[in-house]
Amino acid sequence: MRVLLVAPPSDARLHSLVPLGWALRTTGHEVQIAGRASCTEAITLTGCVAVPVGAGEDGPALDAASDVAGLVAYASFWRPELIIWDTMAPAGAEAARAVGAASVRLKGPHDR
Repeated sequence: MRVLLVAPPSDARLHSLVPLGWALRTTGHEVQIAGRASCTEAITLTGCVAVPVGAGEDGPALDAASDVAGLVAYASFWRPELIIWDTMAPAGAEAARAVGAASVRLKGPHDR
């Protein structure tokens, strides 16, 4: 199964997704992590495949119009069956809806 993880521009949030990504990979799934271009190096350093999206806006959330457009465009190309997105990356929900993928929101310990 193809799984796209969507991370906001935060190392802490990214590193909470990485163990899940590795667990999915070791069980045979194709996994990629989407995030802003400024996060590509951090994603790559985890050993995961990085997918840069958006136009580099500032802000703690992956929710700008260019983030959504870039993520939808990539998801339309790659066609993941499941998109797992962090609470601070709601563009993941939009992309899942646009391509008909299952959508899972991950909440951190401080999310409500």
